[in-house]
Amino acid sequence: MIRFVSALALLALLLPANAEVASGSLFGTVFDVAGAAVPDTRILVRGIVEREAITGPDGAFRLSGLPIGEYRVVAEKSGFSVIQQTVNLTVNVLQLSFTLQPAAFLQV
Repeated sequence: MIRFVSALALLALLLPANAEVASGSLFGTVFDVAGAAVPDTRILVRGIVEREAITGPDGAFRLSGLPIGEYRVVAEKSGFSVIQQTVNLTVNVLQLSFTLQPAAFLQV
């Protein structure tokens, strides 16, 4: 038992104190059906963590430092249908592109 505890203590000393968690980045652009950039679109990323971004004037967004894993990425903007993609983020950068469709209006 003493050998086991000693081995664990030695192993703990050899491991880095601040081991980094592998992470990646998502970036992309949101367009409408005419190919124009859609600014102020809410991008919501749900998975291991939850993050949010808003597209800039050029329709671009970027989310960095996401732990690797599977995420659901949702793009939503008033007047457009919500669109989503499921992605598997690795330690690299993943580029996405969304094309928003006009929302269907219900007539009462």
